[in-house]
Amino acid sequence: MSEIGVSRVERFEELIAWQKARVLTAAVYEVTRQGGFARDFGLSGQIQRAAISIMSNIAEGFERNNPAEFHQFLSTAKASCAELRAQLYVALDAGYLAQDKFTHLLQQAEEVGKIVGGLRAAVERQRSVLHLSSSLLSTQHSALRKARRAATMTGAVAADRNQPDRAPRRRRVAAGTVDWGRRPAPLIWTSKVRACARAGR
Repeated sequence: MSEIGVSRVERFEELIAWQKARVLTAAVYEVTRQGGFARDFGLSGQIQRAAISIMSNIAEGFERNNPAEFHQFLSTAKASCAELRAQLYVALDAGYLAQDKFTHLLQQAEEVGKIVGGLRAAVERQRSVLHLSSSLLSTQHSALRKARRAATMTGAVAADRNQPDRAPRRRRVAAGTVDWGRRPAPLIWTSKVRACARAGR
């Protein structure tokens, strides 16, 4: 993958941002091992760690194989570029670096920062595309579930309509005239009916 097409890169060593960061780190180690700079363990160690941080965060973020995490690691790498540039100014002011050497290292650090920033923007675009795809897929799944529920409810209503209406039968039973397959309904012998029969009514 490249900084524009991140998905085409197979190894972090192929990233231009990481390659440039490696060159910058080597240059930082070279100057911090000379003269008074080498004896200033605090500043030399700090600027070395900043350079290493750029390389390491690019590599680790890439290997996470997750656009969101890669984006976060690239932000850390870009911040380390700014930290390194600030420490170069300290080294210049302390007399550890000549002006031309300082200018060269500063330009290298700025270049790395811009490339890392460009890579981060490419990853951000990839994140947006993936998020949009995920949202569309989620929406489609939600619509499918709703359609299935609606179909299930429609089928249940249709099945209920096909069931015989038992309410009229209950009403006819109460009146003593149930339709038993077109046969006369048996008379319900209540005490009043028996009394009428005996009286010849």
